[in-house]
Amino acid sequence: MLTCSFHNQISQNKKQQRKDQKMNATRSLHIHDVVPSFPLESVEGIEAYNWRALLLKGDKVVGEHPCLYDYLTWLKEIGIGNNGDVFPVPSNALYECIQDDPNLQRQLRQWIGARGLHVRLFARGLADQLFLEHVGLLSQAEGFNPHLDLADQANDKAFLRKVLDEHFDPRWAPFNLIVNRQSEIMSAIKKIAKHDCDFIVVKAPHLASGEGMDFFPLEQQMSAAHFAAKLWAKGNRTIIIEAGYRHDSFSTQWEIRPSELRFIGFSQQIISQGRIYQGSIISSDSLLNLSLAEATLAQERCHDLALWYQSRGYVGTFGIDFIVVRRPGQKHDGELFLLEINGRVTGATYPFSVGRQLADQGIFEHAIATSSCHPKRVEDWRTLVKKLGSKIFNGRYGVIPFLPNLLPSKIALMAVDSDVRAANFRLEEAQELLGN
Repeated sequence: MLTCSFHNQISQNKKQQRKDQKMNATRSLHIHDVVPSFPLESVEGIEAYNWRALLLKGDKVVGEHPCLYDYLTWLKEIGIGNNGDVFPVPSNALYECIQDDPNLQRQLRQWIGARGLHVRLFARGLADQLFLEHVGLLSQAEGFNPHLDLADQANDKAFLRKVLDEHFDPRWAPFNLIVNRQSEIMSAIKKIAKHDCDFIVVKAPHLASGEGMDFFPLEQQMSAAHFAAKLWAKGNRTIIIEAGYRHDSFSTQWEIRPSELRFIGFSQQIISQGRIYQGSIISSDSLLNLSLAEATLAQERCHDLALWYQSRGYVGTFGIDFIVVRRPGQKHDGELFLLEINGRVTGATYPFSVGRQLADQGIFEHAIATSSCHPKRVEDWRTLVKKLGSKIFNGRYGVIPFLPNLLPSKIALMAVDSDVRAANFRLEEAQELLGN
């Protein structure tokens, strides 16, 4: 059992945040996605991002993507991210640009040396490590990304079910059968259909839910088999056949270090058509749509699973998706199932990023909702901001568009307010303004 309740965890997090603000933390270089700086600890320094942007303490160097310069300048204007000037570099492939330019390499090393910085790597894969090695920085790097094999295992839905079966309790996942032979697909589907469930789920362990998973009514076993056959034909040699339930979707976020396991928080997932991720909702004080008992149980199970991965050497951001199944008229707490692990930055990383920065500014009560939309007649970042007008984030509440590389066809939105209902209302307003 965990030693403190969810509410005690919130209180401890707030105390730690206040303490962090008073400390002069070691400055470091962060490498990860373009987000409004996800500060896993209160550090200042350089932040380099996979999406073609390199943020230095006080300065920003960005690739020549049509929107990144305006985006990072705008983040500075609204008080998110580091202050300083933005310097464009002559390529939208920042890594390649630096690798091909010895002068830029030397300048980067001088910037780091002059600020007494060390390198902390928030990378997704081998490309980032090769980049640091090429420019002579790898020897200074402190890794904060999981080993590639561990990351692949964490993201493997079939491997998760095997881990639960062998090391924890198979009932932590929905009843499932893992099929490795095409001839066994129909038999597995028939067995699942006899189980006490609402529908049949067919999924490929390594594919995103939108393309690698579908739900089928219990009487549509042939349709489920046809979908599984399509997955098989695409090269997926492991198929999960699983009991499906009407449910609410959630996630926990963790930060795993060699000697520390930190719970970041809960998020509720916005899922369309039962399988496609659309966005997340977080709240500083609310349990969202979870009862206290459900939240406590979820945190305990996810903690144990994250601890197991930590013992295997996993280091980095770690998300665990779970569902809560509540039957009609049910008065007691729902049944909880773990569905998948995301051994990487996830959609919930973005609102947790802004939530942490709000807390650093003393705004401890907040709710954030995210989603995406397809704006009409928006070709660049400034047009987008102008169209949102007074709805834009003002430092306390409002809408923050992000992931500028998606423009002009799509944009991600984050709405900030004091409670979940108000944040959702702001998000819907912004989507209407943009003509979604």
